[in-house]
Amino acid sequence: MRYRSSEIADKATRLIAIALAMGLFWLLLGGLLGSVYVRRITRPLAVLTEAAQAVTAGRLADVVIPQQQSDDEVGVLEASFGHLVTALRAERAENAKLLETQQHLNARLRQRVEDVTGDLRETASYLQAVIRAMEEGVITCDLNGEIVEANLGAVRHLNGFTRPTSGVRVADLLPDGGVLQDAVDEVVRSGKGKSIELVRLCGTAIESAHAAVDTAVLGGQRTLLFRASPIQGANKRPMGAVLMVTDETHARLVEVRMRRHDRLISLGTIAAGLAHELGNYMHAINGFSTLLLRDTAGDDPRRSDLQSIRDENQRAIALLERFLQFARPGHMRFGAESLESLVGEAVAMCAFRLRKEDVALDVDMTAVPAEVRCDGGLLVQVFINLILNATDAMAGRPERHIRILGTTSDSDRVTLRFSDTGTGIAAEHIERIFDPFFTTKIATGTGLGLSIAHKIVEVHGGALTVQSTPGSGTTFIIELPINGPREEAA
Repeated sequence: MRYRSSEIADKATRLIAIALAMGLFWLLLGGLLGSVYVRRITRPLAVLTEAAQAVTAGRLADVVIPQQQSDDEVGVLEASFGHLVTALRAERAENAKLLETQQHLNARLRQRVEDVTGDLRETASYLQAVIRAMEEGVITCDLNGEIVEANLGAVRHLNGFTRPTSGVRVADLLPDGGVLQDAVDEVVRSGKGKSIELVRLCGTAIESAHAAVDTAVLGGQRTLLFRASPIQGANKRPMGAVLMVTDETHARLVEVRMRRHDRLISLGTIAAGLAHELGNYMHAINGFSTLLLRDTAGDDPRRSDLQSIRDENQRAIALLERFLQFARPGHMRFGAESLESLVGEAVAMCAFRLRKEDVALDVDMTAVPAEVRCDGGLLVQVFINLILNATDAMAGRPERHIRILGTTSDSDRVTLRFSDTGTGIAAEHIERIFDPFFTTKIATGTGLGLSIAHKIVEVHGGALTVQSTPGSGTTFIIELPINGPREEAA
């Protein structure tokens, strides 16, 4: 069969067109199928990517968990991601609860700390107030012996010495204070407390709980008692020491006066016995010696011996009468007296001695009351004793001057000061000058004048004290109640 070329060309053209149409169809179908398949894979991945970015940014609440669309790898990935987001949300919720609980606990703990801190501050303030109000001195120091803190009691007790302030070393509080520093070092090292009593010179008066105590009464000696205790931290680690300090000067003065009082009591008992046993004999001797002198001629060689016997016997009688002042001061006649007149009477009785020794006298009684209730006769005896003692103390001195000054205090007491420019009293003697029979005038003194004067002033409800600086003179101070003693002697 023969085919023409034109037919063959037409058939070929139709076949090519059909092939092209078929190819285009399948190409479009493949593209469509590929697009669907790719969209099915990439869309879940895009959703997962967006959700992953939200998780990374911490926006778990904004994450939309994709639903599993298939069982293939993408579906497994979607399911796993959903479980992960769910677990993260649960963990975040748990963490939020724990954080809320922790914040609540922190708030309670913070409030507890504030309460405890407030209690500690209140306790510390209370303790500081107690320490500040303590009469006893309290000083704390570090390991090097430097003061950290001291209360007002320590300042009062150490008045006249170095002020106990922060930074001052314990050794510098007192003269020769190295022994105190050694005691503190020993306490810190051993962890055991220790007491030490130190006596140091200080011219400053101290204030006791009752009245001012003049250290001149004790020769300028101040007695200080220190009680040191260790300060330890955790595990008994040493941190320093605390010193409790008290001024025992007043106590020592009381002891001196008590010893003197005991001696006076003993002497009074002895004096009463001596007066009872010897009085009659002394007066008998005086009477017979007087008779013998009257019957003995003036040129008789025995007259001088008789005169000596009578004179010495009269001295013995006078001494015996002084003894009796300790046993019984006699009938006290209290009345309204002028101290200015009594001092003038004593000065008049000492006038000859004052002129003989060329002693200048200055009396100022303008500040004393017009009348004081007292026994004028006994006080005149005290004034005479003080004036004569001052005159003796100035013997041989280029300047001889006695000043008597009277003042009145706010406590209804009058004060008389008898000051001289004599040699003063040695520190080792000043504690004993009021003791019976103690005297520095070996040739002429009996040691009873000041003892009697002290007792007379004491009977009046007053006090007799002394201030003295060797080489610069002495001042005797008499304090008397204006209205007399509370219980007058009968």
